[in-house]
Amino acid sequence: MEINVLFIGDVVGEPGLRIVEMLLPNFKKMYNVDFCIANGENVADGKGITPETAQRLFKAGVNVITTGNHVWDKLQFVKDYLINEPNILRPLNYPKGTYGKGYVVYNLPSRNVKIAVINLQGGFSFTRLIVRLEQLKWRLLKFQRRRKLSSLTCMLMRPLKKWQWVGILMEG
Repeated sequence: MEINVLFIGDVVGEPGLRIVEMLLPNFKKMYNVDFCIANGENVADGKGITPETAQRLFKAGVNVITTGNHVWDKLQFVKDYLINEPNILRPLNYPKGTYGKGYVVYNLPSRNVKIAVINLQGGFSFTRLIVRLEQLKWRLLKFQRRRKLSSLTCMLMRPLKKWQWVGILMEG
């Protein structure tokens, strides 16, 4: 089974958000996009995310929003929203007890599959958070076994200044 997944890199500020709102709905139709992930950690004024900006991304057609270290720039969002919204992810490899979740299993009924999105972060200034590729593979395989997912697909993304990894697992 083929699933079309669209990854949108860093959506920055109001201009980036307006572009997503303007273009994403038609883009999804034109290219038969089944599932969309966007990095939203800089969508609120270029740093952080708010409930309003998150809802605008969801309304435009984003299914899951990933974040990184800038998610903490709007602390009210973290306290009021991140812990209650399952489709907004903070990096999984943050210390235990950190607000939010680092993964979600998303039911995609239109394709009769479940898609697990795992958000991992590492980088130059986050040496304790770096996940080596062997560790990443081990974590994804463990995740696949624990959730009895039949297949595993992974895409690694590397922005300029830090590693932001998003793993996609599919069951179907």
